[in-house]
Amino acid sequence: MENDGRLAFNPDKAMGPWLDHSSEKVQHAFVMVGTEPLFVCHLTMFAHPVHRYQMVMTIGLDEKSLRTFVADRDEHPSKPYFLGNTEDMWLARIKGGRTHEFKADVFRGIPDKPKYESWPWENEAPILANIKVEVRDIVYFRQFDFDVPTPEDLTYILFGSEKAKTAYLTHYQSAWPDFDEVITLAQPPQWIKYEEIEAGVPITFRGMKTRPGGLLHCTSPISKGTHPAHYDGAGHAPLFESGPIAVDRIDWFSTKIVNIPNDPCYVGTSDPAPHHDHLAGAAGSSSGRRHG
Repeated sequence: MENDGRLAFNPDKAMGPWLDHSSEKVQHAFVMVGTEPLFVCHLTMFAHPVHRYQMVMTIGLDEKSLRTFVADRDEHPSKPYFLGNTEDMWLARIKGGRTHEFKADVFRGIPDKPKYESWPWENEAPILANIKVEVRDIVYFRQFDFDVPTPEDLTYILFGSEKAKTAYLTHYQSAWPDFDEVITLAQPPQWIKYEEIEAGVPITFRGMKTRPGGLLHCTSPISKGTHPAHYDGAGHAPLFESGPIAVDRIDWFSTKIVNIPNDPCYVGTSDPAPHHDHLAGAAGSSSGRRHG
């Protein structure tokens, strides 16, 4: 059955502290990309108000922890890495400048489960435990508004660093059902100013539909290689710019977590759809597309 992407969830009950929406302060998970600066992207969940924030920020680790993280990632280049706070916190307090630091674990990969009904890394040993994390800069922050229509064409938030000469994309999420994705670019697009890249700006892949035929992408719609993109939406010169985006790798793609508890890409425990684990460990779903 198709829908317009504005279906609201009413879960029967909270499932563990990660999914507990009875308090603003809970446990969160973030995808980690980059080094200096080190970016983290919040793992969203439409069903729970405290996780209805799309957020990208830069963080700082102590020198020893950063060295350990970088060394481990260099040994496992195909694995995604995740940061999880060990003390309950509220994302709005970070955005508002009330929370400047917190304690967290760092995990290599994510356990592959049919559904994530509790903290994914429960009983998993982190590569870094309970380390101090410094909040440096909020690159992008948006609370979901389900009255805002889903973009017709694929839209991503571009962010990066001029100092590090790095750039990344995270999929612009709007409403259930949707997918969560973080992408590393081969190089920053030369046709967009670094001042704008560092501010976190939307880019659009014109002609690549967000929900082709009303279906949700169950695998990444973006492949490694070069793709034409538009900055500022419509692409009508001279007010708007367009140019190539060179994709290096998919760091994270998932439909399971963002769509908890009803992932349209998962067909059920009796007939589980194969995961599309982009670069090992991504919590994906079935291949192809399914109705939203």
